[in-house]
Amino acid sequence: MIMLLEHEAKDVFNIRNIRTGAKYHVIKKDECDDMPIAIVYEPDKFRYLVCDFGDDVKVNLVEKEVETCEEIVSGTLDGSLWNSLDKLGVDVGIIDLMEEALSSSVDFYHTHNGDEFKLIFEKKYIDGEYVGIGKLTAAGYVTDGKANYAFYYQPTDKEEKAGYFDFEGRPARQSFLKAPVKFSRISSSYNLKRFHPIKRKTIPHLGTDYAAPYGTEIRSVGDGVVTAATYGSGNGYFVKIRHDKVYETQYLHMSRFAKGIKPGTRVKQGQTIGYVGSTGLATGPHVCFRFWKNGRQVNHLKEKLPQAKPMDAAELPEFFEFRDKLLLKLNNIPDPANPAHASNP
Repeated sequence: MIMLLEHEAKDVFNIRNIRTGAKYHVIKKDECDDMPIAIVYEPDKFRYLVCDFGDDVKVNLVEKEVETCEEIVSGTLDGSLWNSLDKLGVDVGIIDLMEEALSSSVDFYHTHNGDEFKLIFEKKYIDGEYVGIGKLTAAGYVTDGKANYAFYYQPTDKEEKAGYFDFEGRPARQSFLKAPVKFSRISSSYNLKRFHPIKRKTIPHLGTDYAAPYGTEIRSVGDGVVTAATYGSGNGYFVKIRHDKVYETQYLHMSRFAKGIKPGTRVKQGQTIGYVGSTGLATGPHVCFRFWKNGRQVNHLKEKLPQAKPMDAAELPEFFEFRDKLLLKLNNIPDPANPAHASNP
């Protein structure tokens, strides 16, 4: 029976992935029967597997019905974005979406107390139980007196172009991410006169150090091809990526490489290429991020990097109409200068 079940399930679910602790239900015609008529196994909270032992064994993987509700939230930054959202009872997983949506206008590595935010987003429920964040529909973020906006928009009949756009219709996705690790801090900046903490002498520091816990994912800041994934006595385990004829990036002191990362591997922006460590000459866990332009190492934080391709001009009127409706919703959210607020509209 087990071999037959595994054969029938091979195209929908690997029976060998059944794990202890997961929910399952045995269905019988009569509780005294030895043989069930079906078994229902829940591999996760979004799906269930039905093994039907009728005349023929049939196996189906069923997606549970998800209810999506719209939520609004506003607040003022106090300490960190994580703490500010947590105080509001908002799933902090939305921070990743905020970074994606506002990456072209807000540097989330240099936020300030008093920054204000307003968000419209989706929450997903299954059988009345909250199961996670959905789409971030619109976001407003005020820092240094400037309001920055992002809107999730899909041009008509162009699903592949769906994504976040700013107030003017420019895509949020830039050619390069601002940093190779999420929500870390800069522990040492690009500095031509830096005093080396191990060698105890002045040596130019041609990269930017991002401190993060051991094992934190390191992301490629742009699309490209891996040209090196090796070990050096000073650099430790490192990866180097060529993005185009002009730009290359390098990621030092990794604890290990991500699966499949080797010379010749094509990587996408945001793809995990390795994990934070302290191999080579390093006093603690961090990634030394180096940015190369035309063969020279430069300070990426001061570079004027190429912009992403803008939205087609013919699509802008429809986008502006969509944007203005969401902007009205954002403006109707209570001012975050008042007590922190989160509610359904």
